[in-house]
Amino acid sequence: MVIDDVSRDDEARSDDEARSHDEARSDDETRSHDEARTDARLETEPADSKTRDDRRGGRLRRAFVVVTLIGIALWPPTQHVLHRTHALGAWKHFGLGVYCRPKLDLRLELVADGRAIDPRRLRPETHAAFAGLRARTRELGMLTSADDAACRLMRDEDARVVEVRRAQDELRADGRIHTRHDVWIVEDEVCSQRAYAVSR
Repeated sequence: MVIDDVSRDDEARSDDEARSHDEARSDDETRSHDEARTDARLETEPADSKTRDDRRGGRLRRAFVVVTLIGIALWPPTQHVLHRTHALGAWKHFGLGVYCRPKLDLRLELVADGRAIDPRRLRPETHAAFAGLRARTRELGMLTSADDAACRLMRDEDARVVEVRRAQDELRADGRIHTRHDVWIVEDEVCSQRAYAVSR
């Protein structure tokens, strides 16, 4: 009986030891598994952030390409409309008109109070202002302003109204040359406001 109790105690003790040993081993395994998972997460986090950055960069590149292609597709018809409505230069501003339109003559005619003004007898400063206007209007058409040159002419001629007539030869679809006429009309009120703004 005593031997049985001792052997039972030994078995219980060995079972307890085995159980505690198994628990310690499972704790060690769990701990090492957690550490391995943490190490793996630490190793993959930089790769994940790099992957995220690569994806974001790829999206930005794709968006840039799409916007560029849309701009390239929309600009030629937009420039064509501006050329038709405001005489924007077909040879300028990255348009395709350079390939289909010849560069034709552009003339400026000056009229002060109903009198035609000969550009050859203008003062040098006024002549330079009209030369600059002619260069700008070849590129920008009627989108540019003639106020500065017209105000100089108005002051020189002591006029109240100056007309700057723009005549541009254009090639029609039928192959004939047609002259397009546009006019800037500048009155003395515009020049007096400009002078007031400059003197202030």
